[in-house]
Amino acid sequence: MASSGPDPNREAKPERTAGAAADRDPLLKGHPFRVGFLIGVLVTVVVALLIIQNSETVQLEWLFLDFEWPLWVLLLLTFVAGMVAWQLMLYGIRRARKKASDRRAVRKSRRAQKKRGAQ
Repeated sequence: MASSGPDPNREAKPERTAGAAADRDPLLKGHPFRVGFLIGVLVTVVVALLIIQNSETVQLEWLFLDFEWPLWVLLLLTFVAGMVAWQLMLYGIRRARKKASDRRAVRKSRRAQKKRGAQ
């Protein structure tokens, strides 16, 4: 006999809606975009203002190099270097987590094989 309705013994899965994340995180409530995007825009605006206000030329001495550059170029290079360093750090963290997860999965699989072999 075929059932026409939902199975009463089965648990209902919670619906995933666009508002579900906003319900969990009060910072996201009422905002159609991510908070991280807003923070990124604010940091970019602050850096742009810093660059605009520092337009004079500065002399830089580094190791055996001596040169003059506009301060805004040095600030922009420092900002870009910081973003690259941040992304490399995030990549390293994600890679380490994935490796750890893979190792746990292998150990779990080996334990399950041993258990089946012992039975």
